[in-house]
Amino acid sequence: MEAIELSNQLRSGNLINYMGKPIKCSTSTIFAVSKCIGDSFLYQPILLTDEFLIKLGFEQRKNYDCYGVIFDNIRFSYFLNKEWLKIDSMDVFRKIKYVHELQNIIHSLTLQELQYPS
Repeated sequence: MEAIELSNQLRSGNLINYMGKPIKCSTSTIFAVSKCIGDSFLYQPILLTDEFLIKLGFEQRKNYDCYGVIFDNIRFSYFLNKEWLKIDSMDVFRKIKYVHELQNIIHSLTLQELQYPS
């Protein structure tokens, strides 16, 4: 993902990789990402993995490729093998593959943040 495209998707509080380590974005981080055209390796989106889903509060379901969490009475199910997020109460599927995309969708629907342990 290009740095400018990434910076357009970020908001304060999103998680991204900075030099291979997860960091929480601030407004200054987002500005720095937008200016890193030649150094795009410094900032990268974080791929959704089972490890990150669990750290963000998702629980593994009986189907090993499915992880779920409930916010504001809305059940979110993520299917790791297909990179799909299912929003059960709306019967909507959305293809996502990065942590910040998941954070943005859940925040936009519930106004709650996925918590990531420091």
